[in-house]
Amino acid sequence: MNGPGPSSGLVALVVGTPRSGTTLLRIMLEDRLGLQVPAETHFFSHLLEQLTEAGHELPLRGSALERALEMFAATPQLGGVDVDLERARNTAGDPPVGVPQLFLACLAALGATGPAIGEKTPEHLWYSDLVMSAFPDTKTIVVVRDPRSVVASTSRVPWGGQGPVWWASRWRDDQEIVLALMQSSSWAARVRTIRYEDLVADPDATVEALGHFLDLPLVAGRPEPGKHPIPSRTDLDAPEMKRALEPPDPTRAQAWAAELDPGWVAVIDAVCGEVMVEFDYRTAVSDDPAGSAAMAGDELRAWSDAVEDMRATRARRRALVAQHLSTAPGASSSRSSS
Repeated sequence: MNGPGPSSGLVALVVGTPRSGTTLLRIMLEDRLGLQVPAETHFFSHLLEQLTEAGHELPLRGSALERALEMFAATPQLGGVDVDLERARNTAGDPPVGVPQLFLACLAALGATGPAIGEKTPEHLWYSDLVMSAFPDTKTIVVVRDPRSVVASTSRVPWGGQGPVWWASRWRDDQEIVLALMQSSSWAARVRTIRYEDLVADPDATVEALGHFLDLPLVAGRPEPGKHPIPSRTDLDAPEMKRALEPPDPTRAQAWAAELDPGWVAVIDAVCGEVMVEFDYRTAVSDDPAGSAAMAGDELRAWSDAVEDMRATRARRRALVAQHLSTAPGASSSRSSS
């Protein structure tokens, strides 16, 4: 089995800027639609680059497959999640094993074996068109959240120390990708965007609509919160993940107003404002427009190198993903170049 085939079971990618509510949505899709969504694989955002740097040539043959699976099991981002390599080997099948089948093997190693599988790694937004090209039946769900909420949330997690300007720039870049997908004749029908604020305000209606989009019925006899179809949930043990296991709190949608300094709000608005309006987010009114503009300019200049590094990393990894997917066994001759 060299390619993913028509019955791969990969129903959906769940993506978005980190701290936008993708974990909350993942849990709802599991509980209410029965979608199996394991821990974040970071497959396209990290593992492929790690395999390339280690000298592994794709598609994988012989002992290279075993080494690749061992590298996946040791991925720092998995954080001690249970990894079943035997299940991964069985899913990978006979060599040569290309990127699509290796991806499914990694999902299987984390407990997702179908018939309805989802994958939730926020950064996979950057490659979602490429992944949909490799998996013709897969759809993408993007969670969008007010960038001021995203910045406020990232300030509370141990890995969010890049600062407000970096995260605001990341948010803007991410949402420009989303807008391009939504406006693309190739992908628009296979992409749905939901706002975090709408998800927490009316989760039942939001998930029911997503069920129609994914052709998945609501699960009868909804399980208790936190009781998931995949038993291993150690990836949700981190303190920053705990809130996703709690009932949705609509009041959190505007918590940024009390958490962020007005100066930083103005900076975020300056970076994201043109894109914010596309998702019905309103910019704040500054008491000192001239001072806010000056602060925004200073911060953008101070963080310009870090932002450009982030964009260069994204471009490098995207090129690598495109290369490997185009050379996978059974790959289509046409790939997206968006």
